[in-house]
Amino acid sequence: MTTTVVAACLVAGVAIACTKAPAASSPAAAPETKLATAPVTAAHSEDVAGDPPVDTDRAAPEAPRPEEFVELEVPDQQPSVASFPPSAPFPQPVLISAHGAGDSTQEMCEVWRSLLGDRGIVLCPAGPRMRAHEEGRYYPDHHALERITFAAVRALAEKYPREADVKRIVYTGYSQGATMGALMIPEHGAECPRLVLVEGGFDDWTAARALTFKKAGGDRVLFACGRQACKTGADRSAAWLEAAGVEAKVVAKVGAGHTISVVDAALPEFEWLVAGDARWAPTPALPQPKPGSR
Repeated sequence: MTTTVVAACLVAGVAIACTKAPAASSPAAAPETKLATAPVTAAHSEDVAGDPPVDTDRAAPEAPRPEEFVELEVPDQQPSVASFPPSAPFPQPVLISAHGAGDSTQEMCEVWRSLLGDRGIVLCPAGPRMRAHEEGRYYPDHHALERITFAAVRALAEKYPREADVKRIVYTGYSQGATMGALMIPEHGAECPRLVLVEGGFDDWTAARALTFKKAGGDRVLFACGRQACKTGADRSAAWLEAAGVEAKVVAKVGAGHTISVVDAALPEFEWLVAGDARWAPTPALPQPKPGSR
C-alpha cells in the first residue's frame, strides 16, 4: 500500500509540474504582433514617420533640354555632333549633314542650325581627321560614310529617344559628303527618302541608281550648285531621277564657287523638300500679350 501511495504522489507531482511549465516560459510568448502589422494610414503617417504624405500621382520632373550643340559618342567611330532646337517641343525630325573633305562636324551643324532655326535635330557624322590634332575630317570612301552615318543615327536614337524621331531622315551632304552620299544612299531610301546635295553628287546618278532609290522609298532630291559644272551635271541627274519617279530640283548660284554657302540657294526650296511631313512644320510663334496686359 505504501508503494501505491508513493507512486500516486509521484504521478500527481509530475502532473502539477507539467501544468505550471507554460507559465514559466510565458514571458517569451507574451508580446502581441497586432500593432506591428497594423497598416499606417495616410491620415496619420505624418505623426508616425515625421514626413509629409507622398503624392504618388505627381508626374516625374521633365528631363532638362539638351544643349544646342552636343558631342555624341558613337561606338567604334569618331564622336559626332548633334544640334538641338532651342525651344521647339520634342520629338523633332532629324537632318543629317555630312561634311566635305577638310571640314568639321561643328561647322556643318552650325550652318544647318542657322538655316533651320527652331526646328529639327541636326546630326553631323564625323569621319577621321585628315591630320592629327587638326579638326579637318574626311570620309575614306562611301562604304565608310555609310557605316559612320548609320552608327551615328543609332547612337542618337539610343541617347535621345525622347527628343529624336529618326524615321524618314533628311540627308544632306556637302562636297565629299554629297558625292559619297549619292553613291551609298540609294539603298537607304526608306531611312532617308529626301536629300539635299550641295556642290557634290551631281555626276553620280544613273538610271539604275535612281530606280534603286525610288524602289527603296526615296521621293525627293534637291541639288544646290555654285559652279556651272555642278549645275550641268545636276540637271542631267535630275532628269534620271524624275524618269524613275523621284521629284528633283536644281538651284544654282553660278559664280559662287565650291562653297557650303551656296546652300543658302536651297533654303527657299526646303519647304518643297519636306512638304507633306508635318514634323517639319515651323514651330508656331507664341501669342504676344495685348498692349497694357500683364
